[in-house]
Amino acid sequence: MRLFMDAFITRMGRHLTVLGLTIALAVFAAAMAPGGRSARAAPPLPDLTVPSFGLVSWGVCAPGQVVFKFQARVANVGTAPSPATFVRAFDSDGSGWGTTVAAPGLAPGSSVVLTIPIFYSPHTTNAPSHPFRAMVDPFAATVESNELNNRTGAINVGVPSHCPQAG
Repeated sequence: MRLFMDAFITRMGRHLTVLGLTIALAVFAAAMAPGGRSARAAPPLPDLTVPSFGLVSWGVCAPGQVVFKFQARVANVGTAPSPATFVRAFDSDGSGWGTTVAAPGLAPGSSVVLTIPIFYSPHTTNAPSHPFRAMVDPFAATVESNELNNRTGAINVGVPSHCPQAG
């Protein structure tokens, strides 16, 4: 609610005369929420997503070597810039097998493609297939407009046939 006043006051002897007084009451119905409380627009926030995620290549089956290489495209579909964060590619079977890489801050509407290496681990390569996912902001450090769209669906990746199986 806004109040506008125009007053013209003149001095006539010892009296003050109000020549004109305008009071305009501006009520904006769209700005009023039910119950008489003022509605407020949500603040601009980033919204980080992983619109694409895939296996790029298989590597070497040896300790300390990259056995899978993934690429993930991370996008900010929100209305505010995002801070730098992390992206994690991981085996969603609960083994903890995965790698986390740094992702730069993103302007609204922008994206970046990241390469995420997964290192060989003999105790995790004995399954015939591994359901890998990617997740942006895995530590939930960034306040976003939607926290539910940070993870991809699983893609099943088989271990290369030349990898030794754990016994």
